Amino acid sequence: MAVTKVGRVVLTVTDLDEAVRHYTETMGLSVTTRRDGEAYLRLPGDQDHHNLVLQQSDRASLASFGIKMSDPGDLEELELVAGRAGADVRRVSGGEHPGLGEAVVFRLPSEHEVWAYHDIEHIGWAEGMENPDPVPEDATAGTVHAQRIDHVAICAPDVGDLATFLTEVLDFDSSEILIGPDGRPGATWMYCTNTMHDIAVVPGPGAGLHHVSFAADSRAAVINGIDTLRHRGVPTMDFGLTRHGIAGVTTTYFHDPSGIRNELFFGPYPTPGVPGQVPPVEWEMAEFARGAFYYENELDMAFMTEIT
Repeated sequence: MAVTKVGRVVLTVTDLDEAVRHYTETMGLSVTTRRDGEAYLRLPGDQDHHNLVLQQSDRASLASFGIKMSDPGDLEELELVAGRAGADVRRVSGGEHPGLGEAVVFRLPSEHEVWAYHDIEHIGWAEGMENPDPVPEDATAGTVHAQRIDHVAICAPDVGDLATFLTEVLDFDSSEILIGPDGRPGATWMYCTNTMHDIAVVPGPGAGLHHVSFAADSRAAVINGIDTLRHRGVPTMDFGLTRHGIAGVTTTYFHDPSGIRNELFFGPYPTPGVPGQVPPVEWEMAEFARGAFYYENELDMAFMTEIT
């Protein structure tokens, strides 16, 4: 059983039209399907039908996130393993949701709903799949040019408990760990692919979302993205452009119209893609300010405590 990526994120938003405008005109996604109360969007660096689903609601939240499996048979195996681990598991038939095949749905110990799937409609590159032009079309001109979903950062009342579930049930592994005062994980950055984290786990209430991260294709793209955000009147966090000591990435954070935190970043280091190959990097609490914000070497407490 293998997870190939965190491939889709479902967000509830308080104004669907405003959210669609943000993720298309500012972020650079495109709408593939829109129906009553929800919109399906894809990123230019992904060939699947959609990567982001926006649903109208009276509150903003992470409704679910999806993991794409490498083989159809992985769904049956995951159904058994997750059930043995105590998760409530159900099946969703293919075709119930635009572009999406059959899915196994379960909840993590942190109360987050996860959709595991293999089949999803293949759309291909916007430039075409035969003799494509390597220079992209200008559909994302004037946006921050987000390329793909890189990771989700979710909250858990017990970071160690969730990390154990992700490791034992889904074959994730930790690339970096913040060690709490009690010697247990205070936060952890976990991977299932060859990037240093596909899921970050931070302390907080169950089902909480810290941020959704979108990958840029260069460090210059992050800088240019901040220019675009400021030009469009989208505030970034006080630090603006910064760098994490953890992962070493160049990054900036901002919010969508419903208050959901987005990240645009570049530069995560590669990891083995399979668990147990290398030990994780460990951070002490005394050094966490440098790990969180390398340039400033101080913690932005609003950033640490504000969640969706």
